[in-house]
Amino acid sequence: MITTETAATQSFGRAAALRHAAMLVLRTIAGFVRALIHRREVRKLLELDERSLRDIGLIRNDVIGALDQPLVKDPSVILLVRSVDRRRHLRAGAPASRRVKAPARAAAEC
Repeated sequence: MITTETAATQSFGRAAALRHAAMLVLRTIAGFVRALIHRREVRKLLELDERSLRDIGLIRNDVIGALDQPLVKDPSVILLVRSVDRRRHLRAGAPASRRVKAPARAAAEC
């Protein structure tokens, strides 16, 4: 026998599950739309020359590779990772005179 309290609890549980499922679907759709918008913006990077791309830490193959990913993947995230990795490698390989030095500590000056 189901009491009214149990029925109400089950009803709230179903409603919460439906809300959760709806939010999941909406987040997925929003992510897909965001990826498409970013894909259009990344495509504009192909109009830049090699020097401009290098200034932002990319090469043309990075952009082409990011656009070759499936539609559901956001190419701007891929480019961000590649740019950060390339800059990290450049800093690690730069001569000591060109590396950015850490700021001196106040205690060291005393």
